[in-house]
Amino acid sequence: MLWQRLEILLLPRLLVLRRASMNGRRDGAIPPRSEPVDQAGDSADWRAAVAALGGVLARDARRGTRVDIVVSDLWVRSQLMPAAGVRLNEDEMLRLARTHFARQYPESGQERWTFRLARQGPCLLAAGTESELVDAIKEASANAGAKLRRMEPLFSWVYDRFENALANASGWMLLDEPGMLTLAHLEQGRLASLHCQ
Repeated sequence: MLWQRLEILLLPRLLVLRRASMNGRRDGAIPPRSEPVDQAGDSADWRAAVAALGGVLARDARRGTRVDIVVSDLWVRSQLMPAAGVRLNEDEMLRLARTHFARQYPESGQERWTFRLARQGPCLLAAGTESELVDAIKEASANAGAKLRRMEPLFSWVYDRFENALANASGWMLLDEPGMLTLAHLEQGRLASLHCQ
């Protein structure tokens, strides 16, 4: 059976595939399927995961299938930066993000990274990843005839899923992914601080 939309969680050692029908509802008759990713030793290299993704897309996607990809936070760096009272255009926000990332992750080679930015109240949430990873996922989708609709980090995906429940919440949120802990403090449903290690 051909599917109109695939949601794929891409982790270093595991790929989880969930199919959605044309109207966006998940098909309850077909449970999510997980497949192992063949990694060398203790490696968490994204290249092995993207190779597995290419195989899954070649098998399960058809021309025009829309694909949503959620990537491990091991391959993404996120920062919550103060930007209160300052009106910044997109280029200025990107420069601010690159400056913060250069200080926080000097070894990352972030000048070759792709960034996505979002306002969170008085703060700016920036997520950055290697452009090579983004390009490899786009290529795997295109090779299968699929359309990459969305790509986002695991923390953002989880946060979005619980956004309504967290609308007025204050407290801590912990995402424990093997090899990465993400701790967020919420105030009235908005991110107040974010720590990844």
